Amino acid sequence: LDSNMWVDNGFESRSVKEYFDSIRGALGSKNAVLDISFPISQDIYQLLDNKVHAYLNGTVTNMILESDRPSARKAIGNRLEDELNAMVYDYNSKASTKATLLQQYQKLRNVYTVEINMNYLGDTLRDYGYSIGILQMAMAVSFAIWTYVQRSSRVIRASQPFFLILLCVGVFTFSASIIPMTIDDKNFSDEACNKACMSLPWLICLGWSILFSALYAKLRRINLVIGNARAFRSVTITEKDMMVSFSILFTSNLVLIILLNILDPMVWKRIQISPTESYGACTVADTSTVTWKIIFGILGFLNGGVLILANVEAYKARKIDTEYGESVYIGLIMLFFSSNCTGRRSFVLHCSEQFHCAFFSDF
Repeated sequence: LDSNMWVDNGFESRSVKEYFDSIRGALGSKNAVLDISFPISQDIYQLLDNKVHAYLNGTVTNMILESDRPSARKAIGNRLEDELNAMVYDYNSKASTKATLLQQYQKLRNVYTVEINMNYLGDTLRDYGYSIGILQMAMAVSFAIWTYVQRSSRVIRASQPFFLILLCVGVFTFSASIIPMTIDDKNFSDEACNKACMSLPWLICLGWSILFSALYAKLRRINLVIGNARAFRSVTITEKDMMVSFSILFTSNLVLIILLNILDPMVWKRIQISPTESYGACTVADTSTVTWKIIFGILGFLNGGVLILANVEAYKARKIDTEYGESVYIGLIMLFFSSNCTGRRSFVLHCSEQFHCAFFSDF
């Protein structure tokens, strides 16, 4: 407020000062109430005026009896609430509306804060992940113990107990990757999230290599034995002979993951996709480099290759007695993994909460 403009126009300086002081005092009071000045405010005032005038007019003319006035005020309040909510809803629903009435009012009062959807997993999904992960690991340990205890029985010996236990180790390691997937920056620090991200390649790649290289070695061994028997050749193929492929794949995965941790480690990042929405994800520290692309490409080639080789050996063993080859069950396992890999993207894209669905589909 410029008091000089008032003085220049003929007002007394002392009177102008007193007037301005009274205005400042009124506006600075915590009890001051200002007229609302957002869209449809005039409609709201008109509605209030009509309802209040109708009530007061009814009391003056005794159209509303003294005994009925409390219930009349309550009924007017309820009707006002319904009509005001309808007015607000109609305005907010218009295609031309860029901000809701509440947001505009908050901006006028300088109390507006942007609410960002962080796409956290939530307690329900997190508990689900813990449950599935712990269940799978417990089952892997249980089956491994049972296989070891029953290793002398005819069926277990025919199914090669060493590779069965190795399969359980692979399933346990692979299933353990579910636990770090449940970690986000809502309940954990960035450091804890970074460590969880770092553990994912170890658990997923090493678990995968143990699981499918054991499947491949198991099937390859039985195919070699049966193939030589059909050719009337005597051959001895020990478990150590079949561990060469396993050792090569496991060592290659181990070296590549170590290089990834050294050259381009996995970190937790929160990615802003709009002014009101973001999501957290594990990614490499520097996405502009080609190092991580090469490493992940080689990892995909190696682990995808062993999956293909295991499928080939399962196909070759399809006519072997189930007691020895288990090709039917192994084929079902391969079908499950293949359908999960191909169907995951379509499932996530057609889901309204894509980040939650991506987490869900990883199980």
